[in-house]
Amino acid sequence: MAGILVTSDQESLVLQGYAKDASLNELEIRFGRYNAERFLPGVSASTFQALLKCLVNTPAYTSTPALDMLKVIAEDGTTLTVTDQAAIRAIARGTIIASPGTTCMRKVKEVPFENEEYGYRIGLATETPLSVDVFPGLDTLCTYRLLKRFSFTSLDGLCRLDLSITQTSRRPAKSLTDARLQQTDPRYEIEIEWVGEDRSQAHTAIYSPMYLALKYIQETHYPMSRSQGLDVLKGYADAFYRGHRSSPEEIARNSRRFFLGAMPGTLSLVNVLPLDIKANAPNIRAAYPDDYTVTEKADGVRCLLFVDKSGDVYLIDRSLKVRRTGLQQPTRLSLIDGEYIPELLNFLAFDMLFQDGRDVRDLPLMRSKTHPQDQRPGRIDLLRTMLHKSPFSIAEEPGMHVKAKQFILHDRQKGTDCLAAAKSMWKGRATRFKHNIDGIFFTPRQDRYPKTEMRQSWGRCLKWKPRDLLSIDFKCSVKPDVQYVFQTNEGGERRMIPCKVVHLLVAMPEHGEAGMSLQPFRPTTHTDVRRIQPYIAKIPVDEANRMFATDPLTQHRHQFGDRSIVEFSYDTNRQEGLEWVPLRVRVDKTVPNALRTADSVWEVMHDAKGLLSNPRFFEMVGDEFNERLLREEWGKHQKGDAYYHVREALQDRHKSPIYNMRTYHNCIKKVLYMTTSRSLLSKTGEASVKALLELAAGKGGDYNKWREAEVARVYAVDSDKRGLSTIKERHERMLAKDKNPRLVDCFTADMARQLSTADAASSTEDKKALQDFYKKHGLHYFPLVSCQFAAHYCFNTELRMRTFMMNVYENLALGGYFIGTMLDGASVFSALESATQPAVEFSIQGKPFARLTKKYAEDDLLAYGQAVDVWVTSISDDAYTEYLVNFEAFATTMAEDYDVTVLSKEEAVQLGLPDGSGTFGDMYDAQDSKHTVSLTEGEKAYSFLNRYFVMKRVGTGNAKVINKWLKLIRQPRQVEV
Repeated sequence: MAGILVTSDQESLVLQGYAKDASLNELEIRFGRYNAERFLPGVSASTFQALLKCLVNTPAYTSTPALDMLKVIAEDGTTLTVTDQAAIRAIARGTIIASPGTTCMRKVKEVPFENEEYGYRIGLATETPLSVDVFPGLDTLCTYRLLKRFSFTSLDGLCRLDLSITQTSRRPAKSLTDARLQQTDPRYEIEIEWVGEDRSQAHTAIYSPMYLALKYIQETHYPMSRSQGLDVLKGYADAFYRGHRSSPEEIARNSRRFFLGAMPGTLSLVNVLPLDIKANAPNIRAAYPDDYTVTEKADGVRCLLFVDKSGDVYLIDRSLKVRRTGLQQPTRLSLIDGEYIPELLNFLAFDMLFQDGRDVRDLPLMRSKTHPQDQRPGRIDLLRTMLHKSPFSIAEEPGMHVKAKQFILHDRQKGTDCLAAAKSMWKGRATRFKHNIDGIFFTPRQDRYPKTEMRQSWGRCLKWKPRDLLSIDFKCSVKPDVQYVFQTNEGGERRMIPCKVVHLLVAMPEHGEAGMSLQPFRPTTHTDVRRIQPYIAKIPVDEANRMFATDPLTQHRHQFGDRSIVEFSYDTNRQEGLEWVPLRVRVDKTVPNALRTADSVWEVMHDAKGLLSNPRFFEMVGDEFNERLLREEWGKHQKGDAYYHVREALQDRHKSPIYNMRTYHNCIKKVLYMTTSRSLLSKTGEASVKALLELAAGKGGDYNKWREAEVARVYAVDSDKRGLSTIKERHERMLAKDKNPRLVDCFTADMARQLSTADAASSTEDKKALQDFYKKHGLHYFPLVSCQFAAHYCFNTELRMRTFMMNVYENLALGGYFIGTMLDGASVFSALESATQPAVEFSIQGKPFARLTKKYAEDDLLAYGQAVDVWVTSISDDAYTEYLVNFEAFATTMAEDYDVTVLSKEEAVQLGLPDGSGTFGDMYDAQDSKHTVSLTEGEKAYSFLNRYFVMKRVGTGNAKVINKWLKLIRQPRQVEV
C-alpha cells in the first residue's frame, strides 16, 4: 500500500461485508467534503486536473478513451445511461432509441459509510440491468446529468478510477431542454470502483488508489485526517496566540483571525514617483535608510511553515488548511512565511516570524551590506543561518525542500536600485527560476513584520503584477442569449464570434441590511476608459455555447457558468467589450472581491495610462517620457483628491511625528460620542441609539467610535465617493466578525446643499436613496448629528453656511445632540494677527508639522468667507484651503434661528464634559491624570487652536427666518447671498 490511512474498524467491516455478500455488485468510493454532516461530492478543478495529468503519465494505470455520456434518472431511481451521440440528440427531441450505447439500470443502495475524517463516502449497491423499455419515460420528472468521463484501471485489474466533469440539473425536469444543463456550474468528481473478480482483496487493495487520490486532494504526499489537522492547528494557536480560548474547530473556522501572515499592498502610482516629489507614502526608489528589497512573487500557495514542539513540519495556508511535509526541524516552535510550489515540492521562504519560540517580528527584514552602523541581523539573516546550521531533514520520502528566497538590495554604490533589479528579475524569469513567476515583491528592508493577532494588510510591502496577471475575482451573472461580435484579427480580417454577456458582480455591505449584497462593478476611478459599463463582459463561447477560463501560466481550461466566481484580467489591447479575460474558476471562494479591492486593482490597471501594469514597466519607467507621465498623473491625483490622495498604511501611523496629537484628538471625539450616547440611552432606556447622521464622514476613521457609542445605524454623508467606499469595505470586514453588527448607509452628497430635498446628492442613485429615506423617516429623525473637523468647508459663503445649519436643524430630533470639532476661527485669527509673517508654523524638534497661512485681508473676524491655507503632515503633502469658523457667531445663529443651543456648563458636567464648548486646551487641562496623552509644546500650540462643542435642539426654531432661508436655499445654486 502506498501509504497509511487511519481508518476505523467499522470501515473495515463494511469492506469485508462487500467481499462476503454476493448480492452486492458495486463498491464505490466518492470523494468530496462534509458540510453540517451532509456529503457534497466533488473536488476543485485544479485537483482534478493534477490527478488527471498524473494518471495519464503513470505506468501504474491504463486509460480508456474519454467518454461523453448523459444520465437520465427517474424519480424511482431507474437510470438511463446514454453514450451514443445520436441517442443523446434523440433524447433532446424527447425520444429514447435503442442503441449499443444506451443502457438502463436500477440501483438499490445500501446505507453508505461516511468517512468525515478524510472526506469520502463508501457506497455499496446492487445494480440490476433492465430493458430500455422499462424506463418510465421522458415526459415524467427526471434528473439529468451530463458527464465527460476519464477512466483509468490499475494494472492488476482490481480498481478503476473515474474522473468526471459533470453538470446536473438543479431540479427535476420533464425534458433535456428544461433541465438547462448549460446554465449549471460544472462539478469535478473523483470515484473509485472495485472491478476485480476477487473480492477478498477489496478491503486492502482499494486503499492504494484512495491514497493516491487523497494526495492530490490534500496537495501533499502525506494525507492527514481531519482530527490530525485540528491537532496541528491547536498546537499552532497555543504556540503563537498565547491565552486564546478557541477550540480547534473554532480556530479552523476563523482563518481571518488565526492566519498570522500579513497581506501585501499593491504597487501604485504614489510608490514609484520620482524622489523629488515628496508624497507621504512609501517609495520603492528610496535610498537608505528607507530602502527596499526586491524578490520574485512565485505562482504558488501562500503558506506559513510551522515547526511544532516535536519538530514535525507542517504547512498552513490562508484558509488554515494543513499539509504534512514529511520533514523534521530541530529548531522547534518556529514559523516561516513563504510560498509552496506543489509540483516541485518546494517551499520558498521570504520571511520569519518566530524562531525557536522567540518572536522575531520586531527585527528588520535584513541587515544592510553597505552601512556599517546597520549590521544587526534581520529576520532573513536568521532564517538563512538556521537553514545552514540546522537544516531540515527528511523523515518520510519524498520530502519537501525549503529554500530562502534571494533578496536584492537597493545599493546605489554598486549602481543598482529596485527598478533595475526588478527589470533584471522579470526579464530573466524564464531561465532564472524553475517555478512560474507571476509578479515582483518590494519589501522595506528596515520594517518590522506587522505584529497582530489577526490577518492584516502590510501597506508598505508592495506587490506588482503585469496587466495580464493583475486580476479581480467576480461573481458571474450570465445572460441567456448569445450575441455575435465582430472581431478583427491581426491581418485586418473581420469575423463574427458568438459571445455571452456576463455581468460582473462585486461584494459590498447590504444597503440597509446586515449582510452582504452583490452589485455590478462600478469603479470610482477611470470610468471613461470604455463606452460601455465596466461590469459588462462579452465572453466567447464554443459550439456548445460553453464559456472557459484559461490559466495563462498553465494553460489549463476550466468551464464556468452562471453564479461561478471567476478570476478576470483586463486587456486594454482587446477591442471594446472583449477586454475582460477569464483566467481561473475560483472554486475555493464563496464570495467575489469586495468593491474596494476591485476598485484599487482597476485603478492600478489604468493609472498613468496603464504604465504601472505594463509588462515592460520596469524597462519603461526610467525614461524621460514616462517620468513626465508619472508627474502629470500625480498632478491629476492631487487636484482630484487633495485631502485623501495618500493611502497611509495603518501600521505606520505610530511613526508619524504627530502620533500623540492625533491620538489626543481621537480621544476628544470619542468622549463626545460616548457622553452624548450615554445620555440618550439613559433617557430612552434602549440598548442602542437608533441613528447617527455623520456629516463629512470621510473614510470612516470614526467607525470604531460609532460602534463603541452603541449606535444602531449610521447614515454617513460625504462628497467623496472613494472615501465612502472605504467605509463600506471596513463595514464589510466588521460584519464578518461582529455578532451584533451595526448598520451603515452611505450617501454621496454635499452637506452644504439641502439633504431633505435630495439636492445635495451627487448621483441619480444617491438622489433616489435620499428621497426614499426622507419619504420613510421624515424630518428631525436623528437623536445624534455629528460633524468632525469638516464644518469649515461650508463657511466660504453665507448661503453654504446657512444650508449647513439647515441640514443640522432639519435632521436633529427635539432633545437630540449636535456634536463637532473644528479649528476655532477666533483662535486662528488671533494667532495670525500676532504673527510677523502671513503664516504661522508649528514644529517638533525643529521639524515643521503644521502651517497656517492667511488668505484674507480683513482686519476683523467675520461670520464666513475668510480663507486660510492649512498644511498638516500625514494628511496632505500640500496645503488645503479652509474657512474660518467664527464659533461665537455660529453658536448664536444656531440658538436664535434654529433653537439648537450649546450646553450650559451644568448640563455638560452632568454628561462628563468640562463645558458645552471649549478649546482642546480646556479639555487637555481637564484630562484624568491616569489617561493623559502627553503632547509636546509644538503639538499643544497647534492642537489648542481647535474647539469641541455639544449643542442640543430645544425648540422648533424661528419659523420666519427658517422659511426665508428655505426659499433662498431652494433657488438655483448660482444665487449666493
